[in-house]
Amino acid sequence: MNNVKKVVAMVMAGFVMLTFAGCGMKKESGAKKEKTKVAGASVDEGTDSGAAFDMSGVNVGDTVTIGKYEWIVLEKDGDAAYVITKDIVEFSSYTPNADSNDMEKVNEPVSWETSAVRAFLNEDFIYSCFSEEEQSMILETKVVTADNPKYGTDGGKDTKDKLFILEYDEVVKYFPSDEARKAVAPANPEYSMYFLRTPGSEANKVMSVGVDGSFNQGEKGNLVYYRSGIRPVMWIRIG
Repeated sequence: MNNVKKVVAMVMAGFVMLTFAGCGMKKESGAKKEKTKVAGASVDEGTDSGAAFDMSGVNVGDTVTIGKYEWIVLEKDGDAAYVITKDIVEFSSYTPNADSNDMEKVNEPVSWETSAVRAFLNEDFIYSCFSEEEQSMILETKVVTADNPKYGTDGGKDTKDKLFILEYDEVVKYFPSDEARKAVAPANPEYSMYFLRTPGSEANKVMSVGVDGSFNQGEKGNLVYYRSGIRPVMWIRIG
């Protein structure tokens, strides 16, 4: 047991939390905006938020500034675009139990639905890094996480989120090579790795992309208490 605790301590010490001015603090006030639903890559009929970014002329592969970050356009579907941050914006553990002294709790199974990353993006990041107008233009997405491609580990329940992260199949589709998958954590370039929402070989592991753009431990993934980067994606109304 003591040896396990030492391993966790060493892992945690190896990563430095990125801090960004104005990010990571939850906004407590303000009315909720009505959400427009998106299912997969297709925009369903829904209530228009009444505002849109003036980005109707953007193309796949373009880099645009939204909120505090630069985003790469992965896909367009009518008046909506699927975008991902150019850089890694934060570090976290995947499990919400990372600070627990109970090693069984630290190693409990975690899915995208129950992950600390999902909570951070949709409860803190969205309010601190976008204006109210920008928030109203981020579309709610039905997020379906496939099972692990090699081990068949259950991807968990579907969710509805405004911000999320890529799964294995998506990262292969949009970034087909190791070089294309690389991303930088500006404050800590040597730790430029980021989570995917695909589970690893077991329910207490999760896949991620390493510094060199390859998949860390392949489809096995790493234990959910390891810290890694967050590279958010979202569908946004552009016209």
